[in-house]
Amino acid sequence: QANDQYQSNLADARTQVDHSTGIIQTLQKLVSEAHGLALKGANGSTTADARSALAKQVNDLIEEASDQANDSSLGRYTFAGVNTQTAPYAVTRNASGQITAVTTTAAAVSGSVVRQIGTAMVRVNTGGGDFLGGAGSPAGATDYFGTLIQLRDALAANNPDAVIALQPSINTLENQLGDQVTVVGAQSRRLDRLDSALQGQALDSQTHLAALENADIAKVALDLQNAQTIYQQALAVGNKLFSMAAGSLLA
Repeated sequence: QANDQYQSNLADARTQVDHSTGIIQTLQKLVSEAHGLALKGANGSTTADARSALAKQVNDLIEEASDQANDSSLGRYTFAGVNTQTAPYAVTRNASGQITAVTTTAAAVSGSVVRQIGTAMVRVNTGGGDFLGGAGSPAGATDYFGTLIQLRDALAANNPDAVIALQPSINTLENQLGDQVTVVGAQSRRLDRLDSALQGQALDSQTHLAALENADIAKVALDLQNAQTIYQQALAVGNKLFSMAAGSLLA
């Protein structure tokens, strides 16, 4: 029964890890697309109209990324840390409807959700602070949304120098997302190893249980009867020895 519960915990863990992995990879692709648009915008031959079109494309990426950051699955927000019932990111828009900020508090994206699998306690969630920057992120982390918003605004303002200045931040952001993909990949591989161990334990348990269930009842009863006879004989001998010893003391 314990093994069955651990396997249920593992299935839930795998669902969460695999789902968060897919979202993180999507966010990684979006920033890679933004990088390609930034390279076009930094080109000196790009016209103002072309940069304006690039800004609109970056804006679409920001919209999609904000949806992904507030992704939910099975009634739980994916990147909300332990606060799985509350959307982790707040989106601020200007009068034109464009996103001007995507923010959160540290508490909204922090904390570990764990599952017990055998003797191991395994973290199964990924907080937004682990890879999106902003509040709750490690010191020096690049702000995902802040960087893309600056890129969009620089392109819209036809400012190639500002676009060029953002290149290092975009490169860092790509590496930041790539590192997180590696982290969740390691989580997935650990679950694979635990799954193999649980399957082995389940087979051992089933083999042992089958041996008990398939025992020769007649032989078991006979062995029990013999054991009881030997036990009664041992008690009789013990009583006799005790009586003899007591008689010697009285004499």
